[in-house]
Amino acid sequence: MIKDKKGSAMVIWFLGLISVTLMFLAMQVGTTRIIYEKSKLYTIADEAADKAAEELYEYQTDPLKNNGNVDLNTGLQLAANKAVLVFAQYGLTLNNPTVHFDKGFLVVDGTVSTPYVNPTLTTRNADNISFIIEGRSLIRKVRGDT
Repeated sequence: MIKDKKGSAMVIWFLGLISVTLMFLAMQVGTTRIIYEKSKLYTIADEAADKAAEELYEYQTDPLKNNGNVDLNTGLQLAANKAVLVFAQYGLTLNNPTVHFDKGFLVVDGTVSTPYVNPTLTTRNADNISFIIEGRSLIRKVRGDT
C-alpha cells in the first residue's frame, strides 16, 4: 500500500465532505423557506376567509337572519371575489377560488403559485410550487352545509 506522506488525499477527502455537506444544507434551507412560505399563505388564507365572512354579513344580513342561508349565486361569488382581493394585496394570485360552508365555517379554497422552486438534488429542472390552501372563518347563524 502506498503511503501519502504529504496529506493531499486527506485534503481531497475533506473538500468532498464539505461539498456534500453544503449540498444538503442548501436543500434544507430551501425546504425551510417553503415551509415558511406555506405558513404565510395559510395566514393570508385565514385573513381572506375573515374578510369574505365580513362581506357575507354586510350584503347577506337579511337572508342569514331569516332562514340561515345565503343567496348562493351572489353571496358566495362576492365572498370569493373578496378573497381574491385579499391575496392581491400581498402580491399573490389566488387561482380557482371556491367558497362554501362546512359545519358553521366559511371555507375559502384555492391554489397559489409561488416563485420558490422544489428543492431536490436529483433533478436539474426547477418547477414553481403551487400550494393548495384553505382558510376558515367561523360564521354565525348558518344552518347546515350549502
